Amino acid sequence: MNNFHIETITPVHVGNGKFIQKDTEYILDGDKILVISPDKFMQVIGPDKIEDWLSKIENGQPIKPLIAGINPPPEGADISSRIIQNNFKGAASLPTLKEQISSGMGNPYIPGSSLKGSIRSAILASLIRKKNKAVPLDWTVNRYGKYSAEPLEDSFFGSDPNHDIFRFLRVGDSYFTENSTESLRMGNINLKGDDSAKLDFSKQQLTEAIGTGQRTTVSVRIDFTGMGSNTYYKQIEEVPYYFQDLKSLTSLINKNTKYLIKQELDFWEEYEDDDVTEYINVLVEIYEMIPKLKPGSCILRVGHGMGWTFLSGNWMKDPALFNETDFLEVVEKIRPYNNRYEQYPYPKTRRTSNEFDLLGFVKLTPVEEAE
Repeated sequence: MNNFHIETITPVHVGNGKFIQKDTEYILDGDKILVISPDKFMQVIGPDKIEDWLSKIENGQPIKPLIAGINPPPEGADISSRIIQNNFKGAASLPTLKEQISSGMGNPYIPGSSLKGSIRSAILASLIRKKNKAVPLDWTVNRYGKYSAEPLEDSFFGSDPNHDIFRFLRVGDSYFTENSTESLRMGNINLKGDDSAKLDFSKQQLTEAIGTGQRTTVSVRIDFTGMGSNTYYKQIEEVPYYFQDLKSLTSLINKNTKYLIKQELDFWEEYEDDDVTEYINVLVEIYEMIPKLKPGSCILRVGHGMGWTFLSGNWMKDPALFNETDFLEVVEKIRPYNNRYEQYPYPKTRRTSNEFDLLGFVKLTPVEEAE
């Protein structure tokens, strides 16, 4: 049962792990990016040009000339598996596109595992703050000696899959309509040595994302029957308050989102750079949406580009919850080339597009409320 509407407040990218090549795997066509379908393309150019086509791919040469002169000229749908709205006029200067995960039918989607992972992270951070006790350093190190939330998750949610309370939260995939993605030029707001913060494209990437304002339905439900049975057999001790019903769960998610946005706004308050102002304006707009939500609705962040603050819940930066010396030790291990950046706070960058799209914010609304 699809019991929630899910709407992208900002673009959302969940990658499939692939970077496809310009001119061979996709071509630019005005304000569109055409992801080439090998089967369709072969039918259009005909068997006589297949060898030439393979040669161009092997040598990294543009394949677009192969369709020049064909009459009538093929349309985008004639040669592509899907069409992406191109929002970056300089897309021709970037060599690859980071793909959004899509179904076999070409529908972009947010996997249920990604959405559930974001919910789990939000609840974990909320519970750590609610407990309001210092977290020992060794609670942040897993059995392999790596810094991880796993020990904390075990303490709050259950020590193994049979005792993990989150196995009773069932989240489905969110399938959006075909051709509902757009391309974004992603860069970073980067803190500089002169105490300024600028939008930096030294590590830019053309990225496909589900566009802003896209809507679909998703199933999010709590398995009360299974949870009751496991409570009876003592596999879990009791049903936590945030799993009493979906309204309790979404309420805690909203508190976490609001808290993290407020932390971001406080962090950037001292910076008066234009790029930071644009970034702040987007956050303020989302922050002001939360109190206006109806009970049972929530806003959270999911997918690529969340950044460490939203991914971790930012509780490590609260001295009452985590020792400052321990935090610096963690940063030394997880930040590459930390010795170069010790004078900067962690994290020192925020992922955003050239149009200040902050990836990953979605709104969940109960179906009956949205009708």
